[in-house]
Amino acid sequence: MQDRKEAHRRFVEFTCAFYRSAGWEAPVFESNPDTAVAFMAHVDDIAFSIGYDPLGGESCLFVYCVFGAVSPNIGAQPLRRLLERNGSSAHEYGTYCIDASTQELACHMRRTTDVDIGTLKADMAALAAQAHQWRRNGDLADDAQVGTAGGKANELSVWTARFA
Repeated sequence: MQDRKEAHRRFVEFTCAFYRSAGWEAPVFESNPDTAVAFMAHVDDIAFSIGYDPLGGESCLFVYCVFGAVSPNIGAQPLRRLLERNGSSAHEYGTYCIDASTQELACHMRRTTDVDIGTLKADMAALAAQAHQWRRNGDLADDAQVGTAGGKANELSVWTARFA
């Protein structure tokens, strides 16, 4: 229980720092260490849910991004590549999944609450670039492994955040 309280406290601190870095006033939290909570952030027009999972242990911070619809006509190869990425780099970059209720492709990353905000923003910028690629092509290039955006996250045109 003490570990969960500490993880929740660090998440609250992380969220306040994230909001400050985006130029927003820090949110008021009415959550507790046993309840999941999340806020929304955007990189341009790509929405992210960033939150706290009380069952996440050390990696209680999550980032979830919906890439877009999976065409019913999609071949096996694009999905095969995503499954291969899950196996080879899920811990470092995130896990791709298809939401059963919406049939949309999404990526789910886990981080510790001591993650550097600039690094997380760069990871989000890279995911946003992938989401744009998916929406344009219905596929991700073979070599489009999620990586950082070369430290250019602060140069993105739109950063918004809203507590939800």
